[in-house]
Amino acid sequence: MQGKVLVSYVIAERDGKSYLREASVEEEGSDPEMLDPFFGMCVLKAVGDVEHAVAVDEAGAKGGEVRVRMPYRFASGDEE
Repeated sequence: MQGKVLVSYVIAERDGKSYLREASVEEEGSDPEMLDPFFGMCVLKAVGDVEHAVAVDEAGAKGGEVRVRMPYRFASGDEE
């Protein structure tokens, strides 16, 4: 399996720690062959397992939300 998956998610803060409030694989922006629902669930779980930094505003206060749209490209190890 190889291609691009576009993931959108919101990083929020609770009790001084970050968590994903919502996350989804976007059909538009992803390669059609990468839209298998089970593969998408694995990608979302991996994104959720990453420890994200808590958002900090311009005044240095922690909290709030950050919206992210990130393309992830998957390829076999044989490609250069």
